[in-house]
Order: sequence, then structure tokens, then C-alpha cells
Amino acid sequence: MIETLLATGLGVIATTLGFRRSRVQPATDEHLDIAGAAKRLMRIVGPMALLVGMLSAVQVAGGRMHRPDPMVLRHTVAFPEFGVQVTLPASWSVGPSQPGTDFAASDSETGAILTGVVRITDPNKPLNADIDKIVEEHRARFGNEARSFRGVMALGLLQAQWAEFAYHGQDTATNVRTIALRRGNRVLALTCKGDDRAQAACGAAIRPEH
Repeated sequence: MIETLLATGLGVIATTLGFRRSRVQPATDEHLDIAGAAKRLMRIVGPMALLVGMLSAVQVAGGRMHRPDPMVLRHTVAFPEFGVQVTLPASWSVGPSQPGTDFAASDSETGAILTGVVRITDPNKPLNADIDKIVEEHRARFGNEARSFRGVMALGLLQAQWAEFAYHGQDTATNVRTIALRRGNRVLALTCKGDDRAQAACGAAIRPEH
């Protein structure tokens, strides 16, 4: 930018001096051939330098105005049957599925672990029965919960049910939240393991499919 301003300034100075001196000095001063040649050169070079400076300034300004936004990398896992998708920022990594799951992802910033599984179930039974089965699986893994919460929520076009549990182990406490949706005889269960920050990260990632 400094070089651009310098070139523009020199062009303005050269043009001004060249034309001003040509008006003051008589055209018949042939003994000042060197000075006349210099003035003629300034009249030629001055406008060129001014034009180059202006074009450079416009190019730099245009480059700053139209600079593209930084690329954002995201992972998306879609479940079209249920109208739901999981959109994960770059801090997440989607790895090989854990046993009994269809996908597994972990967040390096919050420590969240998010898994998804599609279960075949009895369509004549309420969704509560599937939630109860998931709860029993959690108890078998973590032990009896210290506290639990349940509720319903709208997720896309389906009515989802959720259950959240806190398990107190020997060393650390573990929060597990599961969101379940049903479509026919199939149930999608999305389970997030981690603290409050981890649960917030999982909640932000689960959204209706556009």
C-alpha cells in the first residue's frame, strides 16, 4: 500500500511541475535543452505514474473487498428416513462405529462422544418402551443413575422423546442423554455422553434435515 501511495504522489508532483514550468518558461529558450528535455520527460512519465498508482490502489481495494470467506469444514451424518441430520464442526472427528452403533463421533474441544443407532422395534409398543430398554443398557454399563429426567420435543416432522441421566462412578460423574425418534418399526437413538458443555455441543449438532 505504501508503494502505491508513493507512485501516486510522484505522478501528481511530476505532472504538476511539468505543466507549470512549461507555461512559465518561454518556448524559445533553446539554451536550456537539458531542462526542456527533462520537463518533456516529466510530462510523459508523470501521467503514466499517476495512472499506474490509481490502478494499483483500485486493485488492492478490490482484492480486499472481494476476499472470500475462510472455508469451514463440517461433517454431516444424515438420517433421511427420520428427517434428521447431525452436523458437526471441524473440532469433531467421525471414526469407526462402536459395536452396536451406526456411527460414532467425538469432540476434541468438549470431550463429547455422540453415537447413533437405528433399532428394529415393535411398532405396536409406545416409544417409552424403547427408551426404557436404552435406560437398562445404560444401567448395565454405568450402574444405577444418581438422577434422571425425561421429556418430549419436536424434531423435524416427528415427535421425539429424550431421557437424560447422571451416573456417579468411582472417579468421575457421567452424563448421558438420549434422543429417540420412531418411524414405523424403526427407532433412531442419538446418545451423547459428557458434561454440560458436551451436551450443549451435541444439542447444537442435532437438527432437522433441510
